[in-house]
Amino acid sequence: MPFVRRLPILLTCLGLWLGELSAQVTSGPGGGRNVLRPTFGRITDADDKPVVNGVVTLVGGYPHLLPSLQDIHVVEVATDKRGRAMARLKKGLCYVAWAKGPDVDGKRATSPVLGYFAAGAMFDLVCGEPKAIATCKLSGEEPWQHLGVLRYFAMTAMPGTDVELQRNEQGVFELPGEPFHVFEVRLPDGQALWHARISNELRLPPPQVIKVRAVDPEGVPIVAAQVQHRVGRLSSWRLDGLRSVGQDRMRLLGVTDKQGLCSVQVPYKTNPLREGRADLLLFVESDGRPAVAGGIWGRSSYVSDRKVPEFQGDELRFECAKVEPLRGSLPEAPAGTVAHIAAVCKLHLQRNSYLHDARVFTAEVSADGTFSFDDVPAELHSSRLSFVAPPGSTWDPPVFAPEASRELPPELVRREGQEALPTELIGMNLVVLGPNGGPARGAVAFVSSGDRRGILLRDSLLRVALDERGAARLRLVPGRWVVVVMTEAGFCGEEVQLHTRNQRVQVALGPMASTQVILHDIAGKPIAGASVRSRGTTTRGTNDPVSSILQGLSTTTNTRWRRLRTDEAGVVTIPFVPVEGVEQRVELRWSGGRSEEFTLLDGEKLKVNEVATGDRR
Repeated sequence: MPFVRRLPILLTCLGLWLGELSAQVTSGPGGGRNVLRPTFGRITDADDKPVVNGVVTLVGGYPHLLPSLQDIHVVEVATDKRGRAMARLKKGLCYVAWAKGPDVDGKRATSPVLGYFAAGAMFDLVCGEPKAIATCKLSGEEPWQHLGVLRYFAMTAMPGTDVELQRNEQGVFELPGEPFHVFEVRLPDGQALWHARISNELRLPPPQVIKVRAVDPEGVPIVAAQVQHRVGRLSSWRLDGLRSVGQDRMRLLGVTDKQGLCSVQVPYKTNPLREGRADLLLFVESDGRPAVAGGIWGRSSYVSDRKVPEFQGDELRFECAKVEPLRGSLPEAPAGTVAHIAAVCKLHLQRNSYLHDARVFTAEVSADGTFSFDDVPAELHSSRLSFVAPPGSTWDPPVFAPEASRELPPELVRREGQEALPTELIGMNLVVLGPNGGPARGAVAFVSSGDRRGILLRDSLLRVALDERGAARLRLVPGRWVVVVMTEAGFCGEEVQLHTRNQRVQVALGPMASTQVILHDIAGKPIAGASVRSRGTTTRGTNDPVSSILQGLSTTTNTRWRRLRTDEAGVVTIPFVPVEGVEQRVELRWSGGRSEEFTLLDGEKLKVNEVATGDRR
């Protein structure tokens, strides 16, 4: 946002901000993490007019941790007569935000979701044209009435929020609109029964009975094995180009008997073992035997984690093997700490190929700092271990590099018969400056190990919220680390070698590259209101960790392009991240037409023309 535009916000809110210098503090991880910081936004409509009496929703959390383990911070604030909003946000959390205008004549305007940012940021939200308030109908509930009174929810991506829905007098649900994309039916005890993408007409599938059999590798029945249904998956936000930890919506269906059998009911249109096409994945696990998957995923059939041509017989068989637990020790961790593994598991296809299946596993840390995971599958593509401090603790959990297999970080592996030693950690005091030399207040940085060793970018980066000084403190193991920051104002990427007990790392954002484009129609006249669309990216591989991460994040500016439009003279300036080895191609589109494709080059001024109708693809 240009400084001139932000100046009225700063002047008007200065008194509020000064009052916040003695912000309310509550106990929580990291001591000051529950300090509430004023964060300011301006909400406008498509014509840059203020949205009055609108509502801004802000949701904060730690994207790399399981949402159900966190106290997700949700704030709703109203906009004033100038379209401004001020929220008090928690230090250290990564936030997303969206806005909706007031309901007028059965219509409502909403904005795209913005994120991630930290407390102390200043942001803009632009609402689109008002649209009719969405509704939907649900049928097919009668066969499920024996389970009790069903409840209905609309849900966002994670970390996010949900809204309980009620039918109106016409028997339809009024929906909250964007970004609530998921409709969920829950049982009276809160477990998810069914989960679907929101649409105008929804039908809850009828109950289908599946016989599940759990056995060990020798075929011996497993008694009291738990059978669970992955009802659905709430993905994480992908606002900066990356996904993180989402939330599986699981339902416990029952346990196996002395014969290793359990008959379960699942919502499905037809007999899933005979005519199944839609996703239906069940998991079976018991003590010391990690969960094994079976069912239908991506229109393919799976038995015991492996793809099969078709199901055999009238039972779904799960072969559950014992696996050596993952044991570790972190003596400094206070009792009640939770060890957390975000793992990329395998659904085996053929030979050595497999699908990635993200799952999360947790274990409580004992008073002596030891912990054990006995439910992690024998084979993983990669894993990241984190620690969640207990409520009320001031302990700052350390950060470890991800592993490219089923292993714990070597610093935490406790040898048999050996006494656990304190883990060597380095305090990194990170300071990020903006392009103008001031603090990158409210920005979110990426931190990664300098050696990803084949680990996917989305599984290697950690988001870190910066405070009002553009600073953050991390506790890392010694070695090579990479810091990357991208904001609307600029970007940077630095490799850091940590080798001393405490180390100050200062990085500065450089300005974004940009290409200025002038758009003309076939007659040579300028076209106003055209938007920017990506036409693909060409990337040349590199072994440099900074360049590799910058390449992976180079398309993150695409989400910001959604707000760009050509002006009355047909001119638009397109910002982008200039990365060696990356070529970004784009085009301009408007109602009824599109431009020729062109490549973004820093400092270039391009004239592009409308593509003739016969040349359109």
